[in-house]
Amino acid sequence: MTCERESRRQIPIWSALRRSEEIRDRTLVVEDSLSGLRAATAAGTWSAAVRNNLRYSGPWFLGNFPDLRSLATKIESSDQ
Repeated sequence: MTCERESRRQIPIWSALRRSEEIRDRTLVVEDSLSGLRAATAAGTWSAAVRNNLRYSGPWFLGNFPDLRSLATKIESSDQ
């Protein structure tokens, strides 16, 4: 499947998230691509990159993490 097709499949998801602020505030998009992180920012959701060293910054970007466990630890520590 090409990236273009995958992007078209995600459009309804991002459109729904953009319309619902309550859901956006509680949504975390975990990505491994720059285009996915950009889409998450455009939708106004929290985002994080896993298993890469992407150079990205955004208002709701939590950072780059080596694995999901590291990301979960970060989230848990910020809740306290």
